[in-house]
Amino acid sequence: MSDITFDEFNKMCEEAGINGSQAEMETDYRVGIALGDLVTEIEAAVSKYPAFNSAHEGFAVLKEEVDELWEHVMVKQGSRNIEEMRGEAIQVAAMAIRFAADVCYDGGGQN
Repeated sequence: MSDITFDEFNKMCEEAGINGSQAEMETDYRVGIALGDLVTEIEAAVSKYPAFNSAHEGFAVLKEEVDELWEHVMVKQGSRNIEEMRGEAIQVAAMAIRFAADVCYDGGGQN
């Protein structure tokens, strides 16, 4: 997760002339942090694991990540580990991007 706080983000936006409602700015901040974490996760996955060899392999990996996220969602509200659940959500997004990049290009998904 980024080291920039919402207040720092808000100040940078003000200095750049970017304005919005408090709710919009908070959403932009959270999405920006999540996208940064997503890029980090994709970079780690690419360096650690080769590209998916087929649509079946890519789907299996993506489904495994979705199943891990589901395990966190099924925990009783108030007892969830939000950081771990968030991490699983980022991994789902990263594997979906990997699927699109590795499988869904110029006929790559035909395997």
